[in-house]
Amino acid sequence: MYSGNGRVSFENAGNDWYRIKLSHIIAANVIACYIGFGNSNIETYTSGAGGAEILFWGVQTEKQSQATAYLPSYGIASVRKATTTNLITYSEDFNSYTKNQVTVASNQGISPIGTNNATKLIATGTDPFVSTDINTTNKTFTLSVYAKGVGSSIGKNVNFFLVRDNYAEAQQSSQFVLTNDWVRYKATLTLSANPTSFVKYRIDAPSVAVVGDEVLIWGSQLEEQTQAETYAKTTGLPVTIDLFTENNYGTM
Repeated sequence: MYSGNGRVSFENAGNDWYRIKLSHIIAANVIACYIGFGNSNIETYTSGAGGAEILFWGVQTEKQSQATAYLPSYGIASVRKATTTNLITYSEDFNSYTKNQVTVASNQGISPIGTNNATKLIATGTDPFVSTDINTTNKTFTLSVYAKGVGSSIGKNVNFFLVRDNYAEAQQSSQFVLTNDWVRYKATLTLSANPTSFVKYRIDAPSVAVVGDEVLIWGSQLEEQTQAETYAKTTGLPVTIDLFTENNYGTM
């Protein structure tokens, strides 16, 4: 990637994918976005070795100094909300969650931020999950969590449930395959009816388990919108962050 006087960084997105970010100040009002093979000098661009291939996905250009979470567009420019709120009150303390056929062990691995604060879920039955209740009457949410398979759970599935009014309705996400890398799993779910007072955010990990299966999780988030934004850590109360301010309280 050509950077000129700009700043380039690489973010491991899991499954051998990397998000490449470039921040650069230019004087022109119209810019061109180039993606392809070449050397470090765009003026002497080359097509690369014959037969070379590369996969691209999720191109984004933003008029600001940082790259925010990917926002898809379909023919017209997409606009991101200025803020996002993580409604989960304890985003990293999974011992505070309701537990079903699972043991929760804190500080059992290095999390995506490089700290020994990942939580291990250990299945004690065939239907292990953790859940937490959120006071709300909204219908549409995006659920997300970072997860990493351990041993026999690699290749198995995790998924989310969004539940209203004590299982009057439950919406289930698609199945996500666990790998031995950290991946942020995300799903947007809409309830058919408004909850009367609360919804339940449930992580099934793994969703088809045997006793002893283990999975590492970290950084859960529930947002009243249709995409997963920058992770906002919570320690007892919902947290709102400014998505367009560098060095805010969000991470990842």
